[in-house]
Amino acid sequence: MVAPIAAWWRTKKNRSPHLGLNALAVITFARSAGSRPNPSVEARPNGIAPGPRGAVPLSCTARAWRNTVGPASPQTLGFMNTPHPTSADNDLAASEIAAASQHAERLTRLAYAGFVVGGVVVAAYLWRFHGPVSKDPAAWGQFGDYVGGVLNPTFSFLALLALLATFGLQVRELRISARELKNSADALVRQNDTLQKQTFEATFFQLLQLHNDIVNAMAVPARSLTGRACFQYYVDELEKYLTSAAGNSNFIHATADYPRFAVMYDDFYSNYESSLGHYFRLLYNIVKFVDQSSTIDHRFYTNLIRAQLSSAELRLVFFNCLTQWGQDKFKPLVERYALLKTLSGGEIPSPVLFKRYEPSAFGGQFPLTWPEQ
Repeated sequence: MVAPIAAWWRTKKNRSPHLGLNALAVITFARSAGSRPNPSVEARPNGIAPGPRGAVPLSCTARAWRNTVGPASPQTLGFMNTPHPTSADNDLAASEIAAASQHAERLTRLAYAGFVVGGVVVAAYLWRFHGPVSKDPAAWGQFGDYVGGVLNPTFSFLALLALLATFGLQVRELRISARELKNSADALVRQNDTLQKQTFEATFFQLLQLHNDIVNAMAVPARSLTGRACFQYYVDELEKYLTSAAGNSNFIHATADYPRFAVMYDDFYSNYESSLGHYFRLLYNIVKFVDQSSTIDHRFYTNLIRAQLSSAELRLVFFNCLTQWGQDKFKPLVERYALLKTLSGGEIPSPVLFKRYEPSAFGGQFPLTWPEQ
């Protein structure tokens, strides 16, 4: 019966894995847990609040934005925040490690108790039956019966306690390992989400830069206009188309008949499709790219898109999404992300056309002021 205790002692001395996590390993793990870096814990970055509502200066392109805040990373954009382990989780892990250390100390005390009990039994025999060492085999047999009869039950009981303590120690070890694996898995998930966001940002800002390149490349040679100044020219031309077709200089009356408006816009778009077609197609695809991306703040990015658009551009988007060129695909995205939020009733004095949109396109409600009809 001394064999289980001796085996345990050899395990402790040689650091063998026979009993699972031995006492020295538990103590070492407990000491290093406080200083070992946890891959699941990250520094929470400070978010960058969006700018004030309204269009940004014309020079604020996607490249200027990136030069201001630096390359896209979890440290430069506030929406990249991820959940972190709470203090309760850390306290629970520390309690598990402390409990495992206590189990290891109990095993050590059991081993010492076994040696003490064995020494007491032998000392009691020598004290009671002291004398010279006998050469009689029968006397040695009686001594063996005495030691075995007393120590065997004692060591068996101690071995049972050691076995139970070992089982408890292994359970603690499995709990700690499971928690560490879960933390590692959560860290990998967050790392994958961060990588996806960085990939999305790289594509998004490239598309936004391409959008600004197209705007800067626009030109109306007959009027010596370039860049965003061309959009006001296109808006004026569209209003001329509508009022001349209606035979009325009042824009509200000219747009009161929606079917006639749709026909006149088709004529206008056919004449200027070479200048505006690629602009609308790219703008639609940028918004669609944001809409189809997951694990991002869609409002944050669509607000950036809206901030790039001048008032004249918003007015053209407004008209375009009411016709066959944008009402099926682009108009639902405009309503979902309130891309016309900064457009007022005074800029397009036509309640009839405004009412063909959902209120969400303007941030939740229609403009409250309309010019006199």
